[in-house]
Amino acid sequence: MRGLRLPVMMPVIMLLLSGSAFAKPDVWNGGFGQGRAEYSIGNRKANLLISCNAETGMTSEHVLSLEVNGNELFSGPDHVVAFLVDGKRFEFSTADNGRVISSSRDAADLWGNFITALQKAKTIELYYDDSRITKITPKRSSLKNIEFMSDSCKPLFYREK
Repeated sequence: MRGLRLPVMMPVIMLLLSGSAFAKPDVWNGGFGQGRAEYSIGNRKANLLISCNAETGMTSEHVLSLEVNGNELFSGPDHVVAFLVDGKRFEFSTADNGRVISSSRDAADLWGNFITALQKAKTIELYYDDSRITKITPKRSSLKNIEFMSDSCKPLFYREK
């Protein structure tokens, strides 16, 4: 019976060691890997992940990912993902798999304003097809985790070529 403890406990140990198991509700998290800066925030119902092209070249767009009850949702021709940040609405045109188009002037301005708003946000409401999914109230103390978001998430249109 003793030999079965480790195999039975292994899934529990793996869950505890995973990053999402330690994610606190309404707290911004930031990290970096493979040329992309990643920022996330969420609660029990939904998680928002922003993966920015920090160093991966001029052709790789930023990615917005919204996970609701374990399912990833993206904008596309048939669906719209939108955000209400402190009362201001942000809606993006996306390509495959949530890639945000920021290579035109209008899209770049929208993206830049969105990132700036997130860095000061008191509330972030997430919408899918105009239905509110959840409201996130970022903890003020976690804003330090996204203080460099404007630099790493700079729109492609405004980067030096």
